[in-house]
Amino acid sequence: MNKMKVSRCLLTFFLVCVSSKAENEFIESPKKKKFYPSCQQYGELLWEVIDLTNRLSQRLIELQKGAIAEITPYLEGDKNCFLHQATKQQRASAYANHQKQRDALQSMLHVCPVVVPRIK
Repeated sequence: MNKMKVSRCLLTFFLVCVSSKAENEFIESPKKKKFYPSCQQYGELLWEVIDLTNRLSQRLIELQKGAIAEITPYLEGDKNCFLHQATKQQRASAYANHQKQRDALQSMLHVCPVVVPRIK
């Protein structure tokens, strides 16, 4: 008798679990509202992309010029260049800064996909 009660309870519990799962499948998630940009919105977005890439290009050129200016004296054999005159701590700090810059540039390359424009 006791086994029958336990088995009925387990069966009831199992059926409740199964039915609640089935009910969850029928609940529909809210539909996302589609966005259709106007020509003006599309043009403004493209203008922002152009402006941001110009500003980014300027910063990249400044970064490149700084790196070239820093390495050139060392490559020319100048004994008074930063790499020869810096202490271990200064060199380690500068190295860490350049690593951060390099990592940021690498992540930018991975994050920014190149999209081929549709020209008709």
